[in-house]
Amino acid sequence: MKNTILILLFLTSINVFTQEKSIYEKYKIQCEDIGRTIIDKNISTDLTEWYEGHSDTMLLWQIRQIERDIDNSKLDVTYSLTRISRYPKATDPYEYRLRFYNKETETQFGKISIKFFDRKNNLVDKIWVIVGDPLPCGITKMLPRPKKIKSRK
Repeated sequence: MKNTILILLFLTSINVFTQEKSIYEKYKIQCEDIGRTIIDKNISTDLTEWYEGHSDTMLLWQIRQIERDIDNSKLDVTYSLTRISRYPKATDPYEYRLRFYNKETETQFGKISIKFFDRKNNLVDKIWVIVGDPLPCGITKMLPRPKKIKSRK
């Protein structure tokens, strides 16, 4: 009886792990494609291929800046992909983070955060470039607000 219960628990845990892996697989593949496109020095990134959210000029400029820094560098750049949302609820987005860097020198080229809200496709719904060093809780350091200059009368 004890052996049967242990076998059932083992098989159930394998089944849960397999289902979890398949749920996240298409989003992981999409993020890896994005990372490979950004570090490829021969291709310019086209956001319309994988992004369905609102793209403003600042976002486009920031992504292009990361791409330019990588293209102009003599270092070999790679990326690391981290899934931020471990076990999201059904209404929570899947969130991933791409970090671009050189393995030997640990030179940083930028970080991009990606969110998938729509579970029916693997198009990115929200993307932003992370500015500053992340704190342990995941919040980035904010630059201090400039002080107001008092006008002279």
